[in-house]
Amino acid sequence: MGRFIPRRTSKFPPSFDFASVFPPRDLSGLDFTQRIGMTEERIATKRLVFDKEELAKLRNGESSQVKNPTRVEAVSSYIWRRFMDAAKDRGCGSETATIAAVHALNPRPRNSPPLPPPMFGNCWIPAVAVMSGAEGGDEVELVGKLRAAITRIDGDFIRQEENGEYLNVLSRSVDLFMKGGVEFCNFSSWCRFPVYEVDFGWGKPAWVCTTALPFKNLVILMSTPCGEAIEAWVNVVEDDG
Repeated sequence: MGRFIPRRTSKFPPSFDFASVFPPRDLSGLDFTQRIGMTEERIATKRLVFDKEELAKLRNGESSQVKNPTRVEAVSSYIWRRFMDAAKDRGCGSETATIAAVHALNPRPRNSPPLPPPMFGNCWIPAVAVMSGAEGGDEVELVGKLRAAITRIDGDFIRQEENGEYLNVLSRSVDLFMKGGVEFCNFSSWCRFPVYEVDFGWGKPAWVCTTALPFKNLVILMSTPCGEAIEAWVNVVEDDG
């Protein structure tokens, strides 16, 4: 006699209405065939751990430019500065090399009114901060540019995205990248994802990490199991490592 196993019902069932907010667009006039960041070069992944004390030091050092910089902003600015130094060492435009930091943001809580958290879809909006080698820029200045780029993504900005402006911005970014005018370092913060609460039946994980991705200049930020430190998984070309 088979056992009856009751189905669990989600407290927040997924919604599949993203198309009502961001309707499909005609992409026939845009060229997205170029693979930004995807490379045939050999990629090395580095794991950097910023403990509680290091995070406090970074945040305190950058607080003169931005009030109460977050842990993610502080770590991102620090790594961004290292990417700029590496580009300078390679001679990429020498002192005038332009390095853009791109943070992937979740538009749901930033919309006005906020979109429901369970609205299903791979939807994110890039916050782009740009700094050229000619401007110099230490972590203090970089965190200010990063904060400005992130706070710019608000309800008004998202309404413009709903009208398709995002595609035009993305197309211009692709053109700029392909012309060699700018190099991107790409950030994605998973720090508030409840990855250590996931239980597939054999217990909660002791340690969670991201898989290897063939994408250069990619930085994934994750909380450590204790929640007080941040792990940065950084993809770089092997020669830069």
